[in-house]
Amino acid sequence: MSLSIPSISTYHTSSTSEAAHFEVYNPATSSLLTIVQGSDASTTTAAAEAAHVAYQTWRWRSPTERSLLLFECADAVEKHAEELAELLCLENGKPYQHALMFDVKFVSDIFRYYGSIVDKLPEILQTVLPPNVVQAVPAAGSDIPQLLATHPLIKKISLTGSTAAGAAAVKSAASHVIPSTLELGGKNTFLIFEDANLDRAGADALEGAFFNKGEVFTASSRLLVHSSIHDVFVERLAKLVRKLVVGNGMAKETHVGPSISKAQQQRVLNYIGIGQAEGAKIEAQASLPSDPSCKDGYFVPPNLFTGVTRDMRIAREEIFGPVVTVLKFENEEEALSIANESDYGLTCPIYTKDSKRAMRVARKMDVGMVWINHYLRTTVGLPFGGQKARYVLP
Repeated sequence: MSLSIPSISTYHTSSTSEAAHFEVYNPATSSLLTIVQGSDASTTTAAAEAAHVAYQTWRWRSPTERSLLLFECADAVEKHAEELAELLCLENGKPYQHALMFDVKFVSDIFRYYGSIVDKLPEILQTVLPPNVVQAVPAAGSDIPQLLATHPLIKKISLTGSTAAGAAAVKSAASHVIPSTLELGGKNTFLIFEDANLDRAGADALEGAFFNKGEVFTASSRLLVHSSIHDVFVERLAKLVRKLVVGNGMAKETHVGPSISKAQQQRVLNYIGIGQAEGAKIEAQASLPSDPSCKDGYFVPPNLFTGVTRDMRIAREEIFGPVVTVLKFENEEEALSIANESDYGLTCPIYTKDSKRAMRVARKMDVGMVWINHYLRTTVGLPFGGQKARYVLP
């Protein structure tokens, strides 16, 4: 399938624009999915100006009017839920059911939550919201993001991306004194004490490490396991890892889809090689897909590393792929030391039957979110944020 998609904006570029087009590939097959018409400087400036003009009217709408419109947005997302989930699957490789039950549902829930308080998606929302309230300016490998971030009519920057991109965004925001919200990565610890329910911890660790093929900032890719249960836990988790089905996200049986791009696939494979060179052991690995249509896809088999020490790169650096490491600890003090020495401070699940210890450790964790005996169970009404330089909220 190959489509030509224009910029989703009232002031989109014409078909004769010299703005660079960029190709989007299906990561499961490496086939061309679509060609996106890029934006140029004039398009970007026009979009910012249009949004600014729209805001002059939008700002005077009453809380009741805004609330009703946000609920209509939620209805529109739910109406197109299957279509949106399929697009997410085709574009970035995540399993269809994950996209439908988590990504699309979460967007709908957010609209309903905020409605109660006061690139297909923008196209859908424009059927509900007033003209120009939503603008989307496609760009890849260009100066457009910098132009947009420094435009005098832009009043806030929100960025999800690399630390380097975050630093550039903060610099841009500082140049005209506007707030910024940054989500810049994660290397999250998953802490398992000797009295933990190993069945529950194992199932949640599997989800935490390989949900969305590990391409999520809340991924728990760094398991800290008490030495007395290490071998038993690893044996159980290894069996679960080997059973994971890797394949096209549109297939119902798929647990883990492809990396989002060829470059990301190579990055993850490089880290697997680094881990082996550092002396870590691949304890378990899932099988690559056997479907001939996936032979050119950007697949990386889920990997479970043992024999990992706290100084190894695979234990410290964000990989953003289906790779999980297991480290041993002897006592609570050592566990906290290993966990808190990380450059990242977003999440940490804690597994123990001792509620006093759970609360004591939770208070000492240098992270923004802690779960006790579960992983990533939350609602849109709860705070979401992290500590340290990797996650910055105003």
